Amino acid sequence: MRAFIAIDVPRDIAVNAAKLQLELPQDSIKPVDPANMHLTLRFLGNDVKDEQVSRIKEIIASVKFEPFVVKCKSVGVFPNPHYVRAVWVGADSGGKIEEINREINRKLQEFEFEDEPFMSHITVSRVRKRVDLSDFVSKHANDSFGEFTVKENGIKLKRSIFTSNRPIHTTL
Repeated sequence: MRAFIAIDVPRDIAVNAAKLQLELPQDSIKPVDPANMHLTLRFLGNDVKDEQVSRIKEIIASVKFEPFVVKCKSVGVFPNPHYVRAVWVGADSGGKIEEINREINRKLQEFEFEDEPFMSHITVSRVRKRVDLSDFVSKHANDSFGEFTVKENGIKLKRSIFTSNRPIHTTL
């Protein structure tokens, strides 16, 4: 299965972030449904086995931390401004999310999941064809979309199933 470890984004913040989609060229993007917006801590890949799920959930439950605030602010693109594949809203936790990402990665070493670079963000839209979004990014560089508190039980293992319309994410 395709799976990832994530923190759900509260509905009000997701709806605020989704308003950005209205300013993007509709023929070039695939908007993310606000109900699917999340902050990925670790993408596990497309080949997670059913028998691995309980151990991954144990690892998630073993991650301990004090509640912390995530400020959703600024807008950017991946992988770079000259070749845009995704539009995102930043998620600033003063380094807490990055600490949790490192701990999860360390604890997942028993599995052979592919390692990838991490940047704390919430994907708002995927980009389907070449588009210049430099003015859009500059315009929204200092925007704020709200903040929320993350608690230990806020980290979830998610499954992603692609349908013809959009992916469906379910918590395992």
